[in-house]
Amino acid sequence: MKISKKVCKEYNTAFLNSKNKLSELLSFYLRKHTAYMYKVLWLKLLWRFLYAGLAGMLFVTGFLLFSKWHIRYTTQKQMYIRTEDVPYHKVALILGTSRYVNHHQHNLYFDYRIDAACKLYFSGKVSYLLVSGDNRSIHYNEPRDMQHALIERGVPKNAIILDYAGVHTLDSVIRCKKVFGQNNCIIVSQDFHVARALFIANHAKMSCIGYVAKDVPLQYDYKTHIREYFACAKAILAMYVFHTQPKYLGKPVTIPEPAQIHEKGGA
Repeated sequence: MKISKKVCKEYNTAFLNSKNKLSELLSFYLRKHTAYMYKVLWLKLLWRFLYAGLAGMLFVTGFLLFSKWHIRYTTQKQMYIRTEDVPYHKVALILGTSRYVNHHQHNLYFDYRIDAACKLYFSGKVSYLLVSGDNRSIHYNEPRDMQHALIERGVPKNAIILDYAGVHTLDSVIRCKKVFGQNNCIIVSQDFHVARALFIANHAKMSCIGYVAKDVPLQYDYKTHIREYFACAKAILAMYVFHTQPKYLGKPVTIPEPAQIHEKGGA
């Protein structure tokens, strides 16, 4: 049976049309499938980033909480609140802070630390007050401000030793040992600050105790209490991981032995 050319042509045309339609259908399917796969891939990546971010946040939060707890737990037995319970030490290390905040408003942290230092000195618990703080410029000098405040309260100038390179708590504590030769001292500051300083001192093989100055109400400065979580974490890393040393050391400074018992206060 012979098939006419016209019929063959029609068959070829129909075949080509069906082939083109199939190609178009396949192309359409591939485009849709590819778009879907990209969408699925991006969603998977997004979820992975979210999970990683959440895990990171949980880890950081947990580390911050652990750092503060660990520092508190390991130092709480070395901290004193009542002046009469404090054993005698040759030197008390007063940790520095600014005397004024917010345009010449008195800083309660500063005032309460000075009050605590005076209680120790006039009770005969220490012979020298080592005031350590930042001295970043001629207009900002924490040790000098502490010295002036102590003298105003009646502490003799020759009983005050200035450390101008206590730019951080770690620097103040380590310099107390390596520069001023004091392996045993009383660290004076607010409760949270004393705990962190004692943790650093313990890691530096120092035998220190802490005398807690009056704390500042939370409503007065809540930011400091929040920052303390990060400061504790930084101290943990500095001691256990990075083994951080003071920014400045310098030549040793000899603190003489006390010549006599204080005129004010007991033995």
